[in-house]
Amino acid sequence: MSNSTIWNFWAKRYENLWVQKVSLAPTRAKVIEELREIITEKDKVYRILDIGCGTGQLILDIKRSFKEFDLEIHGIDFSEKMIESAKENLKASEVFSKENNKIKEICDDESLLNVMDTADLNKIHKKFHIITCTHSFPYYKNQRKVLMDMGSLLDENGTLIIANASENTAYDKVAMKLVKLTTGKATYPSIEKMNSMKPKELILKNIIKIKERFFMPSIILFRWKKV
Repeated sequence: MSNSTIWNFWAKRYENLWVQKVSLAPTRAKVIEELREIITEKDKVYRILDIGCGTGQLILDIKRSFKEFDLEIHGIDFSEKMIESAKENLKASEVFSKENNKIKEICDDESLLNVMDTADLNKIHKKFHIITCTHSFPYYKNQRKVLMDMGSLLDENGTLIIANASENTAYDKVAMKLVKLTTGKATYPSIEKMNSMKPKELILKNIIKIKERFFMPSIILFRWKKV
């Protein structure tokens, strides 16, 4: 079974998974904390891209947390069903209901959300002030290339935030083997591996370990700045 098939299956069930409470929601909260140090100017339009956006949860959290700021947020995911769910969620949300006439252009399609594999990131024809990627990076086949492409999509002084499970201990490796039984093939890079793969123009600004419960494997948030 392919990863896209697996995630299409989980799309309607995703927001009810038990990991929402102990992993996904805490990660989104930490991303918002980091963004509070970056989104500070009310006279600026912040272009944001959420890679592996799933059902649009982080996009909605960002919009709700920064209502007073001008944000142009896009999301991509390789699962068609995830994007369908994201569109439904954003359409029903109070923070997007008044913005139906402000759909922005990404790639060659005028759409806020797009089905796209990270292998095609070079087809995005704009730069972003902020790129986020939470819990989807381990499922990308060529992680070094994806990091390079992410860096190329950033404006000068732009910010890249990646957060996901990370195999840094023997316990992490055992725990993530169990996770793979439900999510398919994945590679959970260690902190050392992530830093070795990132392009030279990305400078580490912050690194955070997220651990809501003692039984959870390491979840690491990286925040890089492009110089």
